[in-house]
Amino acid sequence: MPNYNDVKPNGKRYDYRTDPLLNELQKAHIRGEINLYSNVEAYEERWFHKGDTFYPIEGTRKRNDLPPLYIQWKDAFRRQHGSRQK
Repeated sequence: MPNYNDVKPNGKRYDYRTDPLLNELQKAHIRGEINLYSNVEAYEERWFHKGDTFYPIEGTRKRNDLPPLYIQWKDAFRRQHGSRQK
């Protein structure tokens, strides 16, 4: 069975844990600190605002999770570069 940690493209050893192209969230995912594939916990709430006075209306807070980070990144890439699906 091959060891996938020792993948050698172009004859060079590649270690994804030290890849300089990974962002901090990807590195945290590799370390096991976060999960890029789970929903992001978020809430929505109605607010009262009039002039300089504003405050949340009690009893209107409800959970409304965001999609996983990998989906958000995928959607942002497609918006920037156009979808290749036909």
